Amino acid sequence: MFARLIASPNVLVTGHQGFLTREALAGIASTTLANLDAFARGAPCPDALTAPPRNVPISPQALGEPTSQP
Repeated sequence: MFARLIASPNVLVTGHQGFLTREALAGIASTTLANLDAFARGAPCPDALTAPPRNVPISPQALGEPTSQP
């Protein structure tokens, strides 16, 4: 779907700038410091991202692709 969208001559894709507010930057800094603190203490990172095992297929729905209707 994204490929079809950006192929249109009247579509302009721009970066999201919502992070560039005082509140958002303070939140990013707070989260980063909390993650670094947890790492330094040997504790689990509260915001760790984990990838699925390689042998587990990812569903089209998880990728945001349309599903076929029976």
